[in-house]
Amino acid sequence: MASEKNLKDAFQLLASTSGGEDGKLSGNVIKKWFKQSGIIGKEITDHDLQDFIEKTVPDMNAVDFPDLKQCLANIALEKKVDPKEMMDKLADIVSPKEE
Repeated sequence: MASEKNLKDAFQLLASTSGGEDGKLSGNVIKKWFKQSGIIGKEITDHDLQDFIEKTVPDMNAVDFPDLKQCLANIALEKKVDPKEMMDKLADIVSPKEE
């Protein structure tokens, strides 16, 4: 089971390896990360994630860790999924691979 610290560590590693500036990720990197972790699927679609990011984050090209946590909380609330499970999946997939 991953903790918030594991997720934060994964986020920071991903930000440093994906060319993110100031410890932030782009919306596209976030989408790849969610896809590869298995979060995107039947219950949560690409379109859903895009909407959640746009509602939560002022700049799609500069998603910071608190923005990600808020996005996860919003998804969990609206889609009735376990936020801890999403955190675990994201922490397990540290670096999205190029498609």
